[in-house]
Amino acid sequence: MLACLRLLELLYGLPLPNLPGNPWKALPSRLIDAPLHALQAPPELEPTVSVASIPRWLRKSLYEMQLLPQKPWWEPLFRIWYRREDFRVFHLPDRFFWAYAALRPVFWVWRWVRRGLAVHD
Repeated sequence: MLACLRLLELLYGLPLPNLPGNPWKALPSRLIDAPLHALQAPPELEPTVSVASIPRWLRKSLYEMQLLPQKPWWEPLFRIWYRREDFRVFHLPDRFFWAYAALRPVFWVWRWVRRGLAVHD
């Protein structure tokens, strides 16, 4: 905690709290110097792609793909067709909520035609 407070003082000029015994002087320099350098140094730029870096890039891509949940092939279509305003345009009772899924293509065509008419006006 003391090291974090000291780093905040060095980086942002935040005042240190008054503590008895001045514990800031007893902090080892390795707790301050390395983090301070890392916080002040600009981020390293990604090297250009080379043949030697392809396996590393591939491992990283595969790892990132495993972190994300797998989505079904039809989800992008769902995102294209689904719009929240469809529920306001054509209001169905709650028990017929399932019908919105079947009407998605109709709403999509309706929006497309409406957008075309708005451009021509």
